[in-house]
Amino acid sequence: MKNRSDYEFALQKFNELWAKPVDVTKDYVTNIELKSPHAQFTPHELYLKFLYEYLRCELNLPDEIEDMHLPIGIKKIDTKKRPCSTRSR
Repeated sequence: MKNRSDYEFALQKFNELWAKPVDVTKDYVTNIELKSPHAQFTPHELYLKFLYEYLRCELNLPDEIEDMHLPIGIKKIDTKKRPCSTRSR
């Protein structure tokens, strides 16, 4: 919001809506339970899935750590490409 008047308008509308809430919880819960393909998962499981998808590139072990477990005398051959690049956040 660029202007003070925009802020005042938004605050007024928020306070009006906050003073007269409309209960839509039952409709949302019913809709999610019946139509969502993710209804079988708990919120915790969905959060873990989100973290995995968001951070999966960073979860790969660095080469230095992988090399620590390589037996002496065995040459490391890099056969895999990094599946995704580091994203800017």
